[in-house]
Amino acid sequence: MKSIRDIYKIGTGPSSSHTMGPARAAVIFRGEHSEADKFQAILYGSLSKTGRGHGTDRAIREALAPVAAEVIFSEREPEDIKHPNTMDLIALRGGEELGRIRVHSIGGGDIVIEGREQEMESEEIYMENSFAEILQFCQYRYVDLVEYIEMNEGPEIWDYLMGVWRVMAASVEEGLSRTGELPGGLHIQRKAKYMHDHIVETKHPELVECQKVCSYAYAVSEQNADNGTIVTAPTCGSCGVLPAVLYCWPSCWLQRAILTEQHVPDGAYKGVLYYEESCLYRRGGGDHHPHVRRWQHQL
Repeated sequence: MKSIRDIYKIGTGPSSSHTMGPARAAVIFRGEHSEADKFQAILYGSLSKTGRGHGTDRAIREALAPVAAEVIFSEREPEDIKHPNTMDLIALRGGEELGRIRVHSIGGGDIVIEGREQEMESEEIYMENSFAEILQFCQYRYVDLVEYIEMNEGPEIWDYLMGVWRVMAASVEEGLSRTGELPGGLHIQRKAKYMHDHIVETKHPELVECQKVCSYAYAVSEQNADNGTIVTAPTCGSCGVLPAVLYCWPSCWLQRAILTEQHVPDGAYKGVLYYEESCLYRRGGGDHHPHVRRWQHQL
């Protein structure tokens, strides 16, 4: 299975497939053509049809800045298109084409560049493919889950996860401080700050806790909708849930367990299993894939 790093990616919302993926591809392409004085991005399929609402053009322009970038929402699709989220990136200098790539944004902030499929494939970090196999490994060697993760990821994984947590916490705090209308034309007002400021204190602490965690989830989700910086967990669409729960822990019954190193990785590795399952779905396996059926039973 892949690294925990493949689940928790830091980037700009509101969509891992429509903003984070295209922006990542644009950064790679810009680095390969630093001599370009102009870029073009041609969006196809879902990227073209829903890109304006998602802010795909904005994410691409910011990733290619300060070089000028033209984003084209194509109404025609190439006959050889292989994925609904496809884009062409073209580098220009003096009107002459320097190079181009075709990119598929496959979800979760992951991309595939045609012709570079092997290069883009991330390394397999974990040899085990289910929690049953992990449990057997740990019991046989008398190690706990935290030790098991460090054996595979290396001690630097803790700094990475704490960096992820800091971004998660910042997205909660920024979301709770803001009011106003969210972009998109639907005239939806932010609600997180109002919810948090009007928490009803009762004699039932679990009800107060529920109100708090809901306001935290709204805060992150609204930051995501407003093109803010968030962490995929494992996508932008679900980015509010995990930060809300973790942010609630320090002030509630777990008494700052998030900072103890013993609770972050447990959830992190569970996420790897779900992430592997989602990858099979994205590649067309669905519920009928044998690994998906096995994980559904064990998880």
